[in-house]
Amino acid sequence: MAARGMVVELGESTSKVSRGEQVVMEALKVGNVYKIDAVPYAAMMVDNSPHQSGAGYVLVFVDNFSRHVAAYFIKKKSEVPQRFADYKALMETRTGARMKKVRTGNETEFVNKAFNGICTKSGVVHQLTVPYSPQQNGLVERINRTVVEKARAMMHYKKVECKWWAKAVNTAAYLVNRSPNAVRTNKTPHEVVFGEVPRLNHLCVFGSLGFAHIEAASRNKMDSKAYKCMVVGYADAAKAYRVVDISTGKAKHSRSIVVDERDVDGIYAEFDVDTAFLYAPLKEAVYIAVPDGVDAPESTVLKLRKSLYGLRQASREWNNMFDSALKDIGFSPATADPCVYIARGERGFVYLCLYVDDLLVGASTVADADAVRQRLLPKFRLKDLGIARFVLGVEVSKQHERRLVTMKQSRYIGDVRFEMKTKPYRSLIGCLLYISACTRPDMSYAVGSLSRYVENPGRAHWKAAIHVLRYLYHTRDLALRFKGQGDKIKLRAYCDSDWAANRDDRRSVSGVVGFAAGDPIIFKSRTQSTVALSTSEAEMVAASLASQEIKWARQLLKDMMIEQQDATVLMCDNQGAVAMANHVGPSQRAKHMDTGARFVQEAV
Repeated sequence: MAARGMVVELGESTSKVSRGEQVVMEALKVGNVYKIDAVPYAAMMVDNSPHQSGAGYVLVFVDNFSRHVAAYFIKKKSEVPQRFADYKALMETRTGARMKKVRTGNETEFVNKAFNGICTKSGVVHQLTVPYSPQQNGLVERINRTVVEKARAMMHYKKVECKWWAKAVNTAAYLVNRSPNAVRTNKTPHEVVFGEVPRLNHLCVFGSLGFAHIEAASRNKMDSKAYKCMVVGYADAAKAYRVVDISTGKAKHSRSIVVDERDVDGIYAEFDVDTAFLYAPLKEAVYIAVPDGVDAPESTVLKLRKSLYGLRQASREWNNMFDSALKDIGFSPATADPCVYIARGERGFVYLCLYVDDLLVGASTVADADAVRQRLLPKFRLKDLGIARFVLGVEVSKQHERRLVTMKQSRYIGDVRFEMKTKPYRSLIGCLLYISACTRPDMSYAVGSLSRYVENPGRAHWKAAIHVLRYLYHTRDLALRFKGQGDKIKLRAYCDSDWAANRDDRRSVSGVVGFAAGDPIIFKSRTQSTVALSTSEAEMVAASLASQEIKWARQLLKDMMIEQQDATVLMCDNQGAVAMANHVGPSQRAKHMDTGARFVQEAV
């Protein structure tokens, strides 16, 4: 308080806090404690721009005992007395106690005949604050700021239009009433007032997009069963959500909604299955010799009931078993990638990537990620590796405030540089290929060129590979950065090709890169299987490769519930290839490569 220019004076029976000549507050001494005079209920009003419903003011009431907040939205200040009467009747019914005092500001909406009449008739003491002394009504001032800041944060986070500010304020008050309060030993205001712990599993992110069910009585047989909506809160008198119909802009109530919350921060958890191959039963009859140290008659062999590490069918049997286990708990494999599984959690979709016995789980909440582990524990012994930070040689970091995911391989590159001083050429190229395939698309062409000579490398090839490794080491902190964009993720792609650059066989090299969420998710550099007779042919082959990759990426995004509604734009810098892609008739110059051209034309 001293830092704010306030002076505290402690007396034998009273205490006061003052700033200069002004007394800010007083307190009575009870035992060894000075207690500030508390008022059961406090009220204040804040004006704002008109809400979609026409309301321009929000009237806030706070119960001092429970810290329960109630917000009323009014069009005129003259509505304040009636809203006060409604709130008084409601709280007296809920608590079973009569309202005795209410403290308000000195504004005209509180100091008038109607408001005073209600207080006088019901025996409520109406206390007024001194002008320019907001600290005398500090409780409601502080809670009002909390509610307004929560509402502002929710609206800015989801970029909700300002006309829905009243819905945001109402939702913020709803959340405050269901948040623990230290004043009441960490009980929620809702629990203090109603005597029951509030449910929280129905909460969802304000402003989230989703679909609301249309009842059969309200639609024709062939009409859509749902409409796209935005969640803007919770109904007061019913177990339903407040939603806005995107097509009409009207606010409605809906009990059955499916909310898309992919763009909440979310987490990435990593798990490992201990001794994975030993779980799967064998279908074939496999016999082994008796291990040393086991007493058994001569000529005795043992029949395996489970897989062992080293058996050719072990990995396949393990994958079949774990695939069945994931399907049993609600996961479905993606059409585009059988190692990616999708399921619906409590707060959105849950994604699981499987690499042999390593699991990477992406979910909206920790609870959803942990639920996967809990449902697999009865069948497998899982090792919880916590939040994913180093996955298969790729460093993953997440910046929550920027909603940014970064992927790089600086540690792996450093390990390769140290180990490859004595390693053969083939091993070095294998490591470089892995790096270029995961996080370094800029090295795809260079590494692809070096990989042509793994069968018979020379000193020049080794020096070139070391040069690439040295470059990677000095740029090891370069990373892929993916920015959260919710359901606005759009795929776009580029393709290019050189022409007959390889002097040995004169084959061209195709290059493809596809972007989503701000950085490449597709990047390939591949030698063409045929010799192109012109730059247009080489570019057409590259466009064919790009079309294949785009089709795969669109299917994978669709499997992950991020379906691309619009056509994906493929950029090509060769007008001849663009003409061939858009030409539906026969072409004399491209008749020998008709299959690839037709594939691109069909994709276009």
